[in-house]
Amino acid sequence: MENKIAKSVIIDEQMRIIVNEIISEYGLHYKISRGELYELLGARFQTKKGSIIPSDYCYDRTNKGIIFNKKPRLFAFLGKGMYECLERF
Repeated sequence: MENKIAKSVIIDEQMRIIVNEIISEYGLHYKISRGELYELLGARFQTKKGSIIPSDYCYDRTNKGIIFNKKPRLFAFLGKGMYECLERF
């Protein structure tokens, strides 16, 4: 039953949950790689890495087609696939 519940959680909420857990464990401003995010989301929610675009959740980056004020802003982009956790929900 847990897998069924996990799959029903939308990607935005999955990202909020993961970032909240990261900050709880490692503190605000923790730096994480794109690969680590993929691993955490896959392990917790069975989310495929192709479903996730971490830069969609950055304060300092925008992707064409993403409505900036509709997505949670959780990271600062550091370059080379690295992100800094900035928000806690």
